[in-house]
Amino acid sequence: MTLKALNPFAPFWYTPERDDNKGENPAAFEIVGLNGEQYGRVIQEYEFNESGKFKGLNARGIALALEFGLRDWRHFANDKGEMVYSQANFRFIPVDLRADLAMQICIASEPTETERKN
Repeated sequence: MTLKALNPFAPFWYTPERDDNKGENPAAFEIVGLNGEQYGRVIQEYEFNESGKFKGLNARGIALALEFGLRDWRHFANDKGEMVYSQANFRFIPVDLRADLAMQICIASEPTETERKN
């Protein structure tokens, strides 16, 4: 078997399935899987419980995953209206949604079994 480099990951739109994200124009976030260097930095921030089971990402891991993997959003608004996409506005993403987006980015960063075999 020949060792293969990671292929560039294509960005895709993710629509969180939350009760507050239902309706005509739900918020969606453009995310992309991380390259090896980026993912290596994020997985250092994984947290595990006493039995060694994955618990989640710590705050630094979430911030890194969003920095590297969140590319855009649409229909993301507050009481003042639509939020312009910028890393400075990441602070307005609720903490539970930040964790969800970070995990989706991590999932997109792992090659599938088929991709590993090819």
